[in-house]
Amino acid sequence: DLQGKERRLSDLKGKVVLLDFTAYSAPYSQQRIMEMRSLYKKYAPMGFEIYQVSLDPNEHYWKTACDNLPWICVHDPNGPASTFARVYNVGQLPSYFLIDRNCDLVARETDIPDLAAAIEKLL
Repeated sequence: DLQGKERRLSDLKGKVVLLDFTAYSAPYSQQRIMEMRSLYKKYAPMGFEIYQVSLDPNEHYWKTACDNLPWICVHDPNGPASTFARVYNVGQLPSYFLIDRNCDLVARETDIPDLAAAIEKLL
C-alpha cells in the first residue's frame, strides 16, 4: 500500500470485499472513484471493504491518485503483465470481483447487474 505495508486479501476475512483492478490514469477513473466513494461511505460501516489494485505503469501517478482514498489501494508494478491480473483472468480495465465474508469469490462484474444490491445481499 502507500505506506509500503503488504496487504493480503485473506486478512479481510469477515468482510465483504470489492476487489477492483483499475488504472487511475484511465479516462474512466474519476467517475469510477466517485461511484466507489459512494458505495464505500454507505457500506463500510456494515463490514464492506474495497481492495483496489492499480495497474498503472507510473508508480508516482498511482501514489498521487490514491493518496486520499479511504480504502485499501495497492500497486502492481508489472502493470498489464501482472500475475494477479492473470490469476483473476482480468481481460480489460476496470474489472471487479465480489468476495464474501469467508473470502470466497462469488461474482465478477459481468455477473453483477446491480453492484449495490449484490453488496447488500452479501452483507
